[in-house]
Amino acid sequence: MSEAPLISKALRLVSLALIVSTVALVAAAGYSGLQEYQVLSGAFSQHSSQMGNNNNSNSSNMQSSSQFLQFNGTELSLNIPNNMTFPLTIQLSGLVGLAGTIIGNFSTPQESILPGHTVPISLNMASLDYQKVLSNQTALDSLLFNSAPLTFSIGISANIVPLLGLNLTTTQNTTMPAILGGLNLNPGTPNCTSNGCNLPVGISWNNPSPISFSGNVGVAVTSLPGSTSSSSLPSASIPLNVTAGSPGDVTANLFFSSSNFQPQNFTPGSQIGLNVTFNAFGANVTIPESVTIP
Repeated sequence: MSEAPLISKALRLVSLALIVSTVALVAAAGYSGLQEYQVLSGAFSQHSSQMGNNNNSNSSNMQSSSQFLQFNGTELSLNIPNNMTFPLTIQLSGLVGLAGTIIGNFSTPQESILPGHTVPISLNMASLDYQKVLSNQTALDSLLFNSAPLTFSIGISANIVPLLGLNLTTTQNTTMPAILGGLNLNPGTPNCTSNGCNLPVGISWNNPSPISFSGNVGVAVTSLPGSTSSSSLPSASIPLNVTAGSPGDVTANLFFSSSNFQPQNFTPGSQIGLNVTFNAFGANVTIPESVTIP
């Protein structure tokens, strides 16, 4: 008869111990979760960075102020730390936007991170649909010669095993450099015969961006010293192939017929006005230029 109260008291003590242990576990997980949230939110707080050419190599890279995220033009790399005393499972998903247009999305399989460890996560970004934004003439005009914001909207879904969940959404910005950075026109020496004069015009650029495309470039003469008829001014159209992370150049040959022009029209030091038209993705961009006859 005297054993029943003892068993009852023992059960109450066990229950109390379980409650205290559970509360302590939840409190510890909650505190660890708060620390991890602060680490992740600090790591992925908004950063501004510049994608550019690294030591003039053929690969583009992004100089980021975040030690947890890097983008090299084709791969997004993230380092996810687990500073807690509990295991962490994490999954990422998000969208990629260029100049306000969504050009891709991504997601990762669930990753498990042991306490005190950091796991690198790499995402292939080679399939980003740049054509979606570059087929717009206004966007093409801007991106060929100006930098533009490249935005990663990242959703982080994390679970502190086995108790709590964390959800964090962040936006990371980098700057996409101009595709035809450092565009330069360099005229050669006119070659004149009895049939007319040929003027080669070299067009060169450096493309530090991860965008490659093919199209054509047209060069049309708009003014020539001593010329009175604009209808007889020559033009030329040539293929254009732009490679990601690389410089490039093409040459347009402008032929001035002797029936309309004379060698004296090509006096060294004279300026020739040009319209240079880039055609790609079904859009055209024309810029006025001028060259000086050497």
